[in-house]
Amino acid sequence: MMNKIKTMILLFFVVSLTTFSSNYKDELVSRMKTFEESIDYKNYTTADMINGSSQLYQCWDKELNIIYQKILIELDKENKPRAKQQLIIAQRAWITFRDANSHFHSFVFSSDGQGTITGPIRIGTAIGIVEDRTIELANLYDFMVEN
Repeated sequence: MMNKIKTMILLFFVVSLTTFSSNYKDELVSRMKTFEESIDYKNYTTADMINGSSQLYQCWDKELNIIYQKILIELDKENKPRAKQQLIIAQRAWITFRDANSHFHSFVFSSDGQGTITGPIRIGTAIGIVEDRTIELANLYDFMVEN
């Protein structure tokens, strides 16, 4: 029963963060959409797809690091060292998940995790994971600075 209550509270918190109209998050999404539209995949060869996707991944990863640092600074301002430590722990665990999940997806499409398709699969999976985490942290940041 207690776990059910905790799960419901957590779900409410996550939903409220994702529905919160934000400044930073909206600007981030707009900026990234413009960047993504500017990527030239050329002839849609595997190499072109990986190159374009790598550019997009690097940009999302850069944005993730920016928002992560902003939250750490905000937690310092609010004098929340425990929250800061938990964010660091969560981010390290998330990095492990990101890498393992991307690797896993390459095995879904290739029994040995090798082959032409695995590069685009790995980078595509990583982009989605990093994009989701970046937006999650941007929502959190907006919530923190508004309250």
